Amino acid sequence: MGMTTDDAEDLTQAFFERLLSRNSLALARRERGKLRSFLLHSFNNFATEEWRKRGAQKRGGGRPMIEIDALSAEQRYTLEPRDAATPQLEYERAWARQLLRQALDKLAADYTAAGNGAVFNALREQLAGGAADRSYQEIASLLGISEGATRFAAFKLRQRYGAALHEVVAETVASMDEVEAELAHLRTLFQH
Repeated sequence: MGMTTDDAEDLTQAFFERLLSRNSLALARRERGKLRSFLLHSFNNFATEEWRKRGAQKRGGGRPMIEIDALSAEQRYTLEPRDAATPQLEYERAWARQLLRQALDKLAADYTAAGNGAVFNALREQLAGGAADRSYQEIASLLGISEGATRFAAFKLRQRYGAALHEVVAETVASMDEVEAELAHLRTLFQH
Protein backbone atom coordinates (compact mmCIF):
# COMPACT_ATOMS: atom_id res chain seq x y z
CA MET A 1 0.00 0.00 0.00
CA GLY A 2 3.02 2.28 0.30
CA MET A 3 2.45 3.86 3.69
CA THR A 4 4.60 5.28 6.44
CA THR A 5 5.54 3.24 9.48
CA ASP A 6 3.16 5.32 11.61
CA ASP A 7 0.28 4.73 9.20
CA ALA A 8 1.03 1.00 9.08
CA GLU A 9 1.06 0.85 12.89
CA ASP A 10 -2.21 2.81 13.06
CA LEU A 11 -3.81 0.46 10.54
CA THR A 12 -2.63 -2.65 12.40
CA GLN A 13 -3.81 -1.32 15.75
CA ALA A 14 -7.19 -0.32 14.31
CA PHE A 15 -7.58 -3.78 12.76
CA PHE A 16 -6.94 -5.59 16.03
CA GLU A 17 -9.15 -3.14 17.92
CA ARG A 18 -12.03 -3.89 15.55
CA LEU A 19 -11.31 -7.62 15.47
CA LEU A 20 -11.44 -7.82 19.26
CA SER A 21 -14.25 -5.33 19.90
CA ARG A 22 -16.57 -7.04 17.42
CA ASN A 23 -15.52 -10.54 18.52
CA SER A 24 -14.79 -11.30 14.86
CA LEU A 25 -12.73 -14.36 15.73
CA ALA A 26 -16.01 -16.08 16.60
CA LEU A 27 -16.73 -16.10 12.85
CA ALA A 28 -13.71 -18.28 12.11
CA ARG A 29 -14.66 -21.90 11.53
CA ARG A 30 -12.22 -24.76 11.07
CA GLU A 31 -14.35 -26.29 8.32
CA ARG A 32 -14.20 -23.01 6.36
CA GLY A 33 -10.41 -22.92 6.19
CA LYS A 34 -7.26 -21.96 8.01
CA LEU A 35 -7.24 -19.32 10.73
CA ARG A 36 -4.30 -17.52 9.15
CA SER A 37 -6.23 -17.29 5.87
CA PHE A 38 -9.22 -15.89 7.77
CA LEU A 39 -7.00 -13.28 9.47
CA LEU A 40 -5.23 -12.33 6.26
CA HIS A 41 -8.51 -12.01 4.35
CA SER A 42 -10.04 -10.01 7.20
CA PHE A 43 -7.05 -7.69 7.31
CA ASN A 44 -7.05 -7.16 3.54
CA ASN A 45 -10.76 -6.27 3.64
CA PHE A 46 -10.20 -3.95 6.59
CA ALA A 47 -7.22 -2.25 4.92
CA THR A 48 -9.20 -1.68 1.73
CA GLU A 49 -12.08 -0.21 3.72
CA GLU A 50 -9.71 2.06 5.67
CA TRP A 51 -7.98 3.17 2.48
CA ARG A 52 -11.35 4.25 1.08
CA LYS A 53 -12.26 6.05 4.31
CA ARG A 54 -8.96 7.88 4.47
CA GLY A 55 -9.46 9.08 0.94
CA ALA A 56 -12.70 10.70 2.10
CA GLN A 57 -11.61 12.14 5.46
CA LYS A 58 -8.56 13.15 7.41
CA ARG A 59 -6.43 10.66 9.31
CA GLY A 60 -8.16 9.32 12.40
CA GLY A 61 -11.68 10.27 11.34
CA GLY A 62 -12.04 12.46 14.41
CA ARG A 63 -11.39 9.54 16.77
CA PRO A 64 -8.32 9.52 18.98
CA MET A 65 -5.73 6.91 18.06
CA ILE A 66 -4.56 4.58 20.78
CA GLU A 67 -0.83 4.00 20.58
CA ILE A 68 0.28 0.51 21.57
CA ASP A 69 3.98 0.07 22.21
CA ALA A 70 4.96 2.01 19.08
CA LEU A 71 8.64 2.37 19.93
CA SER A 72 9.24 -1.32 20.46
CA ALA A 73 7.25 -2.12 17.32
CA GLU A 74 9.54 0.18 15.33
CA GLN A 75 12.60 -1.42 16.92
CA ARG A 76 11.29 -4.91 16.06
CA TYR A 77 10.66 -3.77 12.49
CA THR A 78 14.25 -2.60 12.07
CA LEU A 79 15.47 -6.04 13.15
CA GLU A 80 13.46 -7.83 10.47
CA PRO A 81 15.52 -9.20 7.58
CA ARG A 82 15.41 -7.13 4.41
CA ASP A 83 14.33 -9.04 1.35
CA ALA A 84 11.73 -8.90 -1.37
CA ALA A 85 9.26 -11.05 0.57
CA THR A 86 5.71 -9.79 0.65
CA PRO A 87 3.92 -9.11 3.92
CA GLN A 88 1.72 -12.13 3.17
CA LEU A 89 4.78 -14.38 2.85
CA GLU A 90 6.25 -13.00 6.07
CA TYR A 91 2.92 -13.62 7.81
CA GLU A 92 2.91 -17.22 6.58
CA ARG A 93 6.54 -17.67 7.67
CA ALA A 94 5.78 -16.32 11.14
CA TRP A 95 2.90 -18.77 11.36
CA ALA A 96 5.20 -21.62 10.29
CA ARG A 97 7.88 -20.63 12.81
CA GLN A 98 5.26 -20.69 15.55
CA LEU A 99 4.21 -24.22 14.54
CA LEU A 100 7.86 -25.31 14.54
CA ARG A 101 8.33 -23.83 18.03
CA GLN A 102 5.23 -25.62 19.29
CA ALA A 103 6.50 -28.93 17.92
CA LEU A 104 9.91 -28.33 19.54
CA ASP A 105 8.28 -27.46 22.87
CA LYS A 106 6.13 -30.61 22.67
CA LEU A 107 9.19 -32.71 21.91
CA ALA A 108 11.14 -31.18 24.81
CA ALA A 109 8.25 -31.91 27.18
CA ASP A 110 8.03 -35.51 25.94
CA TYR A 111 11.77 -36.11 26.37
CA THR A 112 11.78 -34.49 29.81
CA ALA A 113 8.77 -36.51 30.95
CA ALA A 114 10.56 -39.70 29.84
CA GLY A 115 13.66 -38.71 31.84
CA ASN A 116 15.65 -37.90 28.70
CA GLY A 117 15.84 -34.12 29.04
CA ALA A 118 19.66 -34.19 28.95
CA VAL A 119 19.61 -36.13 25.67
CA PHE A 120 17.17 -33.65 24.16
CA ASN A 121 19.18 -30.63 25.29
CA ALA A 122 22.44 -32.10 24.01
CA LEU A 123 21.02 -33.04 20.60
CA ARG A 124 18.59 -30.16 20.06
CA GLU A 125 20.98 -28.39 17.66
CA GLN A 126 21.12 -31.52 15.51
CA LEU A 127 17.49 -31.08 14.43
CA ALA A 128 18.68 -28.77 11.66
CA GLY A 129 20.22 -31.69 9.80
CA GLY A 130 23.51 -31.72 11.67
CA ALA A 131 24.20 -27.99 11.40
CA ALA A 132 25.35 -27.79 15.01
CA ASP A 133 28.29 -26.22 16.79
CA ARG A 134 29.24 -29.45 18.57
CA SER A 135 30.25 -32.66 16.86
CA TYR A 136 28.62 -36.02 17.59
CA GLN A 137 31.86 -37.04 19.30
CA GLU A 138 31.64 -34.07 21.70
CA ILE A 139 27.98 -34.76 22.42
CA ALA A 140 28.71 -38.46 22.99
CA SER A 141 31.40 -37.55 25.49
CA LEU A 142 29.01 -35.17 27.24
CA LEU A 143 26.27 -37.83 27.45
CA GLY A 144 28.67 -40.65 28.33
CA ILE A 145 27.61 -42.84 25.40
CA SER A 146 29.24 -43.95 22.15
CA GLU A 147 29.30 -41.77 19.05
CA GLY A 148 27.19 -44.37 17.21
CA ALA A 149 24.56 -44.29 19.97
CA THR A 150 24.60 -40.49 19.79
CA ARG A 151 24.03 -40.50 16.03
CA PHE A 152 21.15 -42.95 16.46
CA ALA A 153 19.65 -40.80 19.24
CA ALA A 154 19.86 -37.77 16.91
CA PHE A 155 18.15 -39.78 14.16
CA LYS A 156 15.34 -40.75 16.57
CA LEU A 157 15.06 -37.15 17.75
CA ARG A 158 14.53 -35.97 14.15
CA GLN A 159 11.90 -38.67 13.62
CA ARG A 160 10.07 -37.68 16.80
CA TYR A 161 10.30 -34.01 15.86
CA GLY A 162 8.63 -34.82 12.53
CA ALA A 163 5.89 -36.69 14.37
CA ALA A 164 5.42 -33.82 16.83
CA LEU A 165 5.18 -31.35 13.95
CA HIS A 166 2.62 -33.61 12.26
CA GLU A 167 0.52 -33.57 15.47
CA VAL A 168 0.77 -29.79 15.84
CA VAL A 169 -0.22 -29.22 12.21
CA ALA A 170 -3.12 -31.68 12.57
CA GLU A 171 -4.55 -29.38 15.23
CA THR A 172 -4.66 -26.48 12.74
CA VAL A 173 -6.50 -28.11 9.84
CA ALA A 174 -10.06 -29.32 9.41
CA SER A 175 -9.25 -32.92 8.48
CA MET A 176 -6.34 -35.36 8.60
CA ASP A 177 -6.35 -35.38 4.78
CA GLU A 178 -5.03 -31.80 4.85
CA VAL A 179 -2.01 -32.45 7.09
CA GLU A 180 0.44 -33.54 4.38
CA ALA A 181 -0.59 -30.68 2.10
CA GLU A 182 -0.11 -28.22 4.94
CA LEU A 183 3.33 -29.67 5.77
CA ALA A 184 4.33 -29.39 2.11
CA HIS A 185 3.13 -25.78 2.08
CA LEU A 186 5.17 -25.01 5.23
CA ARG A 187 8.30 -26.40 3.58
CA THR A 188 7.85 -24.12 0.54
CA LEU A 189 7.69 -20.99 2.72
CA PHE A 190 11.43 -21.06 3.44
CA GLN A 191 12.66 -22.00 -0.03
CA HIS A 192 12.76 -18.38 -1.25
